[in-house]
Amino acid sequence: MLGEIAKCASCLDFTSTEQWTDLSEAQMGVLARESTTYTCFHETFDYECVLVEQDHVSESFKRSPGSEPITGVGRSAARFTLVFGNEYGNRRAGFDLKPRPGEVPHLELATAIGSRCTPEARERIERCNGLFTDTVFTLLSLVRPLAFTQA
Repeated sequence: MLGEIAKCASCLDFTSTEQWTDLSEAQMGVLARESTTYTCFHETFDYECVLVEQDHVSESFKRSPGSEPITGVGRSAARFTLVFGNEYGNRRAGFDLKPRPGEVPHLELATAIGSRCTPEARERIERCNGLFTDTVFTLLSLVRPLAFTQA
């Protein structure tokens, strides 16, 4: 997850919410939106709810009997899905983890949230400098701002 955030750090803002507490230990939630750095001050976007699941607990894996989980470098790969979540800040108990209409799980965060970004933001993600991504990843690894929930 930290690697995916590092890839998108040049054009997305990230935050979390305490409403993600009802997730399993193999799930994590993050709120992401296109950064206001490149837009008008008053033109802000709503945070999108992204459900992150380790592949072995994802819905797509459960529907593929006999398949092996996808693995990343020395770890289980994650699936990223845009979900209804808190419906842009509406307060209610728990999050709705159903995918938004037309959304499916993706192996990359940039692909999952790409439909909610401007073409310029998608281009910034694609053209992001590798050294910048590596530096952000190193900083995030040292700080450890995210973790899968522990039961």
